[in-house]
Amino acid sequence: MVSKDTSLRTLSILLFVVFFLALSGCVVNVKPHWSIIPDQIVLTGQELILQLDNYVSDRDGNIIRFLLVEGPGEIKDRFYYCKLVDDSLEGLFFRTFRVRIRAVDNLGAVSDAVFQLTVIKSSKVTKLPDIHVTVGQDIVMDLKEYLKLEEDLTVEKVSDVGTLVDDVFSFKPNSPGTYQCVFLVRKQGLVLGYQLLNIFVYEHLLTLNISEYNSGPAVEGALIQLFNQLGEKVGETYTSTEGKACFDIMPHRVVITKPGYARTVIYFAGPVFPIVLDTTLRKYKFSNLHSNITVDYELSDVTGCPLKRDSQGIYEVDYTTSTTVKVKVNAHSDVFEISHMYLKLGSPPGAEFFASPRIYTPGPTMSAEIELSSFSGIVPLFIEAYDANDNKYTVVVPIKIIRSWNNLGNYYIVEKPEGFALKSFTIRQDVRYYAKSIGSEHRPLGAPQGMNLYVEVSWKKWEESAQFGTSAKPIAYKIYRSVDGLNFFPVATVPASMSTFRDGSPSLFPGKRVWYAVSSVYEFGESPRTVLGSVVPLPMIYISDVQPADNATGVSCKPVFSWKFIGLEGFKEKITYYYDLWLYDTIVDKRYYEAFVGDKNILTTTSETVTVRFDELVWKRPNGEVISELIAGRPYEWGLELIVAEWKDEKNSSISISLNCDYNSKFGAYQIPPERYYLFVTGGN
Repeated sequence: MVSKDTSLRTLSILLFVVFFLALSGCVVNVKPHWSIIPDQIVLTGQELILQLDNYVSDRDGNIIRFLLVEGPGEIKDRFYYCKLVDDSLEGLFFRTFRVRIRAVDNLGAVSDAVFQLTVIKSSKVTKLPDIHVTVGQDIVMDLKEYLKLEEDLTVEKVSDVGTLVDDVFSFKPNSPGTYQCVFLVRKQGLVLGYQLLNIFVYEHLLTLNISEYNSGPAVEGALIQLFNQLGEKVGETYTSTEGKACFDIMPHRVVITKPGYARTVIYFAGPVFPIVLDTTLRKYKFSNLHSNITVDYELSDVTGCPLKRDSQGIYEVDYTTSTTVKVKVNAHSDVFEISHMYLKLGSPPGAEFFASPRIYTPGPTMSAEIELSSFSGIVPLFIEAYDANDNKYTVVVPIKIIRSWNNLGNYYIVEKPEGFALKSFTIRQDVRYYAKSIGSEHRPLGAPQGMNLYVEVSWKKWEESAQFGTSAKPIAYKIYRSVDGLNFFPVATVPASMSTFRDGSPSLFPGKRVWYAVSSVYEFGESPRTVLGSVVPLPMIYISDVQPADNATGVSCKPVFSWKFIGLEGFKEKITYYYDLWLYDTIVDKRYYEAFVGDKNILTTTSETVTVRFDELVWKRPNGEVISELIAGRPYEWGLELIVAEWKDEKNSSISISLNCDYNSKFGAYQIPPERYYLFVTGGN
């Protein structure tokens, strides 16, 4: 027999279940919530991309799909894409479309968002080629060759550089520097876009910056001889302490020599002047013999048809029919065999760490294709051959890349990265970056001899920027350098897939501030430059006044370690020092101890003078063994295997690093050992 209490409990449970089910049936699925999608304006030929997840949310479900209910374009992978051509405007100058997009959540609720898309007929343009001249040289450019000035289309100069008469631009610079002229393209009073003309004015026709290797020390006192087409010497000088030499003549061949070094020869196959050229003069590997290197090359389009060459020696290629150029090279040396060759368009090749992307081939033959997508106008092609003794032969070939007409579009104005845009590295040992090893020569080093110095430049790619989808995708990025923060000269052009560039130019020096800027490159033009910041590479950091000193005796079994950081006295109150401490038992092989503070083995200080007591640290072996004091009467060695100075300059978005040693690659550099260890013998306690 069931009790009365049990029956009441059962009834209560049944009533609760019924109430819960009824309540559940009353819960309403909230539909997805859209934020406002701004009205969009694009030019014909430009693709609009909207990441729809940025505009919608759902409180009680997940958006499982989007549908295009009304308007042009398509939805793919949760993005809205739309790219319209002139015919879609039905003969109008512009046309406005209504776009409706529906979001559907996993519970079946739907919600629509509506925005207006205005499409304006673009004008046909091609990129204005950069102009490189010397002081006092006349510049004349007919803009009708680069802008299709159709009916009702006008061009207007809005900068104070030069004059514009009947669509012909004229300018005569009277001082070296860089100039940007801005031309607005209008139709019926509406600005369709703008074109930038870059003008680079040089003081000399040829400037050479010579270093031992990429990012290495400048070569002072190198003899530079210039020869004309007849083989007659037309100029001669020696490089300065900065490894620089300047000339106001256009040579056919340049020969660079210095006792103890291999030979570098530069052959100009056509006019590329004025030009600033970074090159190398390496120390010979085997002997002071200079090989006579010859380089034969063939250039053809994508179909294999040889490129035409004009009377000046300039090759021409139409990008419309050939997006690449095929290059065949054969090199020969009469003394040492050819070791390897490089090929690069736009700037000198070299170690991949700095010159990527470039083409490398071992041996005396090369067959390769170079991409033209990042370039237009007259661009130098560099072919370099090295023999086994590090003699070098460079051929500079001018190629004129002809671009077709393209729709004018919106530029991506390059954005700075989230962190620091610039990082300079001054590294004590001559890391060649041609292989993952350090230089074999070990010597005390001073700036700039015997060290590496380079600057790493970073920016946001278009895909990572806030302008993604609302501006056109670049085909490349162009990097600029300035020594005064005003005049920016081009350094390199890199593919649009890259967002980092390393500058190892011999024109960089410790203590000398340098600025960098980046622009986006398109078939229809180039964006304004974004100045990323500036950086001051640091001189090399050293230590002095070391205690216990080398060969010290009677040292306490709980010694006091002290030293002074030197070399950066001009940067006081800006520097943070990083270091570590190691002890080696010279009696027991492979017994060594590393100093810890808590769980940290990288120690920091802002003081130039450092004093550390033995018992303030925890000394550990790799197996976890800890010692509390040293053994009396035993020899030990101690040293700093990490010596780094860092200056974080937030104002200028840069970090400067001076790296003396990093034996355990804690800073991610190559394994760089300390200059020395210090031997001492303990006394009694």
